[in-house]
Amino acid sequence: MGISVLATVHLNDLSFVHGARLRALAVRKHIMAQKPRRPLDPRDAAEALFAAPKKAAAPAVEKRAIPTTKELVSLKIDSDVLAYFQEDGPGWQERINDCLRIQMLARRDSED
Repeated sequence: MGISVLATVHLNDLSFVHGARLRALAVRKHIMAQKPRRPLDPRDAAEALFAAPKKAAAPAVEKRAIPTTKELVSLKIDSDVLAYFQEDGPGWQERINDCLRIQMLARRDSED
């Protein structure tokens, strides 16, 4: 009785694996039937490099940032400057931002 149970489980596993292989082969056959993305012939590949593009690239749209939006940036700061702003604890990034804003506004005022 134990052998027949093992044989049944084994056959069920095989049918599952066989079904998965058949599905994979069908997908692979479908993909291979489609036109390749790249030319297979080296001459065709070389000609494709110099061919005119099929679609014109869309012009880049410059998005204006909302003045109060925060952006994540990576910034290198001297370690002593960073230590100064971090001395007072949390909020050190806002303090750096405030100092930069004061400098920005002062420069704008001096240009006018």
